[in-house]
Amino acid sequence: MISVSFVALIAGMLFTVKERKNNQTIKAVLVFIALTALGMSDNIKHLDLIGFAHFLIAVTITFFATKYFRTRVAYLFWVPCLLIIVVVIFNLFHIGIGLELLGRWK
Repeated sequence: MISVSFVALIAGMLFTVKERKNNQTIKAVLVFIALTALGMSDNIKHLDLIGFAHFLIAVTITFFATKYFRTRVAYLFWVPCLLIIVVVIFNLFHIGIGLELLGRWK
């Protein structure tokens, strides 16, 4: 889901932003990479307090980025945030397993 939204984000930014296409697209790619890196943090996977702070940072970045880019395509920044929410909710209901350990032999 992240890879499909990433390609759609790049293509959409190129087509919808009329001025400084390359500059806006590079900024959008960097924001998306930052959000994905925050979502892949081990602290989020293991439900630490720092992981919750990473989630808040990701939501804040997404909120301001969607206001900055002012295109509908920028709403694809919410995809990594939604996946972070899925991981956090899974970890709340399955304490001690972790999403990355599900399906592995103990």
